[in-house]
Amino acid sequence: MVTEVKKKLSKEEKKRLLKLLTYEKVNGKPIYYRDYRKVLRGELPPGAVMGSSGLQAFLIILLIKFLLNKLDDKKFILLSNELSFLYKKGSWRNLDIAIFEKTQELLDTGVEKVIWIFTKPKKVMIVEKGKKWIIQDWNEEFEVMEGIKINLNEILKEYNKEVS
Repeated sequence: MVTEVKKKLSKEEKKRLLKLLTYEKVNGKPIYYRDYRKVLRGELPPGAVMGSSGLQAFLIILLIKFLLNKLDDKKFILLSNELSFLYKKGSWRNLDIAIFEKTQELLDTGVEKVIWIFTKPKKVMIVEKGKKWIIQDWNEEFEVMEGIKINLNEILKEYNKEVS
């Protein structure tokens, strides 16, 4: 029987890994990817905790394709891929995973509308400053921008993706 011996990380290696595994930073405090401790223990490679799920990646590309067909590319630029949003010194957020605090920070800095798509419960949260926050099923149509509406269930059906 062969037992694998995991070497202990040096301070410098741990510091480098922790920097790599920092998902966001708020008021100077790092927020790490889920399961980052498993990477530090050598149980997982960094890429195993840093990636998107297959469904999340699929939805993102479908939404990008949909919006590129609807938006005037002379007026709008569509950005994706966990865009880092620096809103004050020592604080940045990636715009792909939703929590209440992040949504409020976006609104407070002038973002007009925030839309979060939750894949496990198949819900959409639509938030606009000064309006009631809406959480609905993703089979219901919602407005992305004035005059541009989307129904996630219908888009997925177009690509023969099971949505049950």
